[in-house]
Amino acid sequence: MLSTPRLILRPYEVEDLQSYMSMIAEPEVFRFLAGRPLNEKEAWSRLLMYMGHWSAYGYGFFAVFDRATGDYLGETGLAQFRRGIGSAFDDLDEAGWVFTRRAHGRGIAYEAASAVHVWYEQRWPKPTYCLVPAENPPSFRLADKLGYRKREDIQVMDDVTLMERDHS
Repeated sequence: MLSTPRLILRPYEVEDLQSYMSMIAEPEVFRFLAGRPLNEKEAWSRLLMYMGHWSAYGYGFFAVFDRATGDYLGETGLAQFRRGIGSAFDDLDEAGWVFTRRAHGRGIAYEAASAVHVWYEQRWPKPTYCLVPAENPPSFRLADKLGYRKREDIQVMDDVTLMERDHS
């Protein structure tokens, strides 16, 4: 578990399914996540993948909660997604973040992702990367603030930008 002045971050639990489903049903969220709302089976599979990642690697995605209210605000973390984007990235972890509409514009994503990156780098000091949808300027700003830089020489997927971060 991690905490910041406004947030509590912890690995996902089975009981988080409904909160997660509420977030990914928001149009502002799912258009960048999957391009469509996930159904319950897909959301459940994703939650189980997140929980299993913690068991396999000792790190993963954190569920983020408002310290004052206990409200679920989103997720952030680093994981081995094995997307097959090239040998330079096969052993690197991918950073990611998704937050509810009510968390947008409040600095919540940066506060949470920054805390996770500090925690991660103390244990696994290696470069990481993130994939940012081309149509998501707030995510680009967050990646930049976290120290990620655009890779000009690689095309990963249509409308997605690969950004790298050196841990040093």
